[in-house]
Amino acid sequence: MNIPTLIVLLVLLLVVGAVVFSLVKKKKNGGGSCSCGCSSCSMKGSCHK
Repeated sequence: MNIPTLIVLLVLLLVVGAVVFSLVKKKKNGGGSCSCGCSSCSMKGSCHK
């Protein structure tokens, strides 16, 4: 594996890790996985308690 490939792989891993961290943090704070709000969602009754 050469250096540019390794750098690209590390950047992709950082981006994926940041996305997963953000989703987990949002879920723990009571948010959903989307950012559109619950008032117009068809699944608003089954998404949150």
